[in-house]
Amino acid sequence: MAQGDGPKAWMLGPTNLFAIDAKWINLDQNIVPSGSIFVPEANLKVNVFPTTLNYTFGIGGRFAMIQANITPGNVTGSADLSKYGLSANQSLSNSGLADGFFSFRLGLVGAPALSIGQFLKKSQGSR
Repeated sequence: MAQGDGPKAWMLGPTNLFAIDAKWINLDQNIVPSGSIFVPEANLKVNVFPTTLNYTFGIGGRFAMIQANITPGNVTGSADLSKYGLSANQSLSNSGLADGFFSFRLGLVGAPALSIGQFLKKSQGSR
């Protein structure tokens, strides 16, 4: 869990499932991708394809999950920065992999490893 995640931030799921979560993000903006810097004179085009693979299983009767994420993409941009004393036409272009990750989760309290059938029969809030 990340800082600030509270109870039930990560819900229990059945074991032996494999999932792929793929998205395409296409941005055309004048804010940097982190959303923290606004440059009125800029034009950024961002294309990324974050893809996350998940697998759930059990370890010692407890729910566990591994995740892996890869994010290929590219960014191109241009800006007229002459009012800041820089050249009128600044431009950039870059491609590659953005911030990917690998994670492992293990349920310590109230997170039994349940098959799909057991999971469907389990009522919420019961241990």
